Amino acid sequence: MIMKNRFLLYSVILYSIILYLFVNIKNINEGSSGLVLLGMTLLLGILLILYEAYSVKKLYCQKSFFLFILFISYFIYRIVCDMENMYFLKAFTVSTTSGIVLFYFLGIIVSFVLSLIKGHVLKKKESLKIFNIFFFAFSLVILIVFIMTYSFLSSFMSEKLFLITILNGNYQRPGTFLSIAFLIYSVFYMLFIVLNNKFKNEYKLLVLFLSIAYIGAILGAILLSQMIASNNALVTLVGMLFLTLVFLINIYYFKIEYLMENKRIILKNILFNKTTLFLLISIVIVFVTIIIIFVGMVLIFDIDLSRFRIFGFGAEQINSITARIELWKNFTTHFKYSPFFGNMAVDRLTTGDGTYVHSFLGSLLTHLGVVGFVLFFSYLYFAFKELLNIEEDFIENKLITLYLSLLYLGIFAIAIFGVHVSWIPLWFLLGMIFPVFKFKNRKEDIV
Repeated sequence: MIMKNRFLLYSVILYSIILYLFVNIKNINEGSSGLVLLGMTLLLGILLILYEAYSVKKLYCQKSFFLFILFISYFIYRIVCDMENMYFLKAFTVSTTSGIVLFYFLGIIVSFVLSLIKGHVLKKKESLKIFNIFFFAFSLVILIVFIMTYSFLSSFMSEKLFLITILNGNYQRPGTFLSIAFLIYSVFYMLFIVLNNKFKNEYKLLVLFLSIAYIGAILGAILLSQMIASNNALVTLVGMLFLTLVFLINIYYFKIEYLMENKRIILKNILFNKTTLFLLISIVIVFVTIIIIFVGMVLIFDIDLSRFRIFGFGAEQINSITARIELWKNFTTHFKYSPFFGNMAVDRLTTGDGTYVHSFLGSLLTHLGVVGFVLFFSYLYFAFKELLNIEEDFIENKLITLYLSLLYLGIFAIAIFGVHVSWIPLWFLLGMIFPVFKFKNRKEDIV
């Protein structure tokens, strides 16, 4: 495929998944919508992988992927053993609400496109112009569908609360889809910044314009998360914005040569040397700036914070936090039921349906036991080890890898304190951040 055709295919794949996500956010009470778009993403993604495997390159699976397969096999085994209805097998694997296998594979497709684009531009400067056109169009599509979605949902806004009136309790699905859409946007935005920085920012005005567009879009998404009552999405989006701004400051204002010292990214070399001060300064700058802007907007526009769900709609305590803390108390009861093997129906068998521990680690232990816990973290250990072992000596590779690593750790921290083991943004990130496939020709690595 010639380069322009390649980027056209990449665009169609990413447009399909973004449109699918926003269609489901907009149609908040209509179940699974836009399945044609989802099918197109999967089909084109599979064809792209097969084409790359067929064309002069050899396909290798990372060793960590086999550990993931082992974990998923155990996950499926527990569902079959513990759940009376096989509906749950579909629900937890390939459904569009909590199907961890489906969203893991969608993450793989996005990761594959990301790796190919990065490889094109790093190996051939002329590809940067094509990539910039691609990212401009990609940003434009996201902005358009986001504005359309926001405008549609805001027409149902409550008069007293910053909340839409058609919610009917269906906030988790659109919240997770909103998080995934901006996870994709954030990663490709950072790739755009890093690649343009490599070539001395020849497209400075474009970088400035698309940076403003990205920040504006994610601020709008933060408001939308509250409009649909999703505190998980709010925390995820704020975390993404914070990390991205810290990286922007480090890329443009502080030295980053320390990443060139080793082929592998060694975190202690980043955190415990003279550059640590620059990292801390950038974190403080971003934190203080966000606080000042937030307080300033509240005062200037006289915003009533009691209208927002994150502030408990004016209650003395935040209901979503207190409810989670109450459910954490069920951990001991659930874990004792089957500590070694776990039980996927443990909440129903002990404290009642829906009373599961709202914590990724907690529900991992209660539902899959020590066996599932060990299998998952064995996979995660080797996946991180492979990710940080960068074979191509480009500082851009190291910057993107470090960004992805910290992004995952941030999202994982959120998951520890508030979501079930089947929370799909985390599984999507596993597929997107930890590459499954490695391509080699006979002489050198391609991706």
